[in-house]
Amino acid sequence: MTRGARSFRPVAQALRHRGARPLALGVGLAGVSGLAYQQPAFAVPIPKRQPGIVLGDRNAPVTLEFYMDFQCPFSNRAWPKILKLRDELPRDVCIVIIPCVIPAHRQSWHLLLAANAVAEGDPGTFIQFAEVLFDQQKEFLNASQCKKTEEDLKERLAELGSKFLLHKRDDFVSKSHILERMAAPRSSTLSKRSTRLAAKRGVWSTPTFFLNGSEVTNLGSSSSTQDWVIKIKALLK
Repeated sequence: MTRGARSFRPVAQALRHRGARPLALGVGLAGVSGLAYQQPAFAVPIPKRQPGIVLGDRNAPVTLEFYMDFQCPFSNRAWPKILKLRDELPRDVCIVIIPCVIPAHRQSWHLLLAANAVAEGDPGTFIQFAEVLFDQQKEFLNASQCKKTEEDLKERLAELGSKFLLHKRDDFVSKSHILERMAAPRSSTLSKRSTRLAAKRGVWSTPTFFLNGSEVTNLGSSSSTQDWVIKIKALLK
């Protein structure tokens, strides 16, 4: 195994390995009936270029890493306020959105797969479809999915993806094609890379933020865009 590569273990084993501390290692944990199952395990090294959706210039003086989970209401609350920073500080901050999977969020893995399947590596499409998923978030909470199957979940996500591409991009992609993309190694690898990076950084809840590599502990989902502007401007002095 090469340096930086690690096979994804079942979540319970990962938690035991780290002294039962909750970790963002729930890759493959999407048992909508309440039962966890594991996706095929394979080593996913973190590439030299950090995974994530990059908004802005990577050479900006401040980099804000935003670790989020599609099933997390607090990530949903923080999302629009973080995106507004692009307008407030377009030259001063690079925002890197790192979507990850928290084990308690049973639908999160498939939500992330769907986002990567629909976006196919395009940051703008990812951002737009992420907003669709956040708008529909109540539908994907554990309580809402407890009587549905994994297939129900995948079908619904494929339906949302197909409608999104048709209405927003004027591009007809069938539900079956979206399901094929979700099952493809590319979507799985992208989803695992960002989740593995979150685990490596010690992210165990969302949203979690880092400014220039240091974790931010005094701002969170309830903080306003202006709170972030003040924080970032202090780093620029």
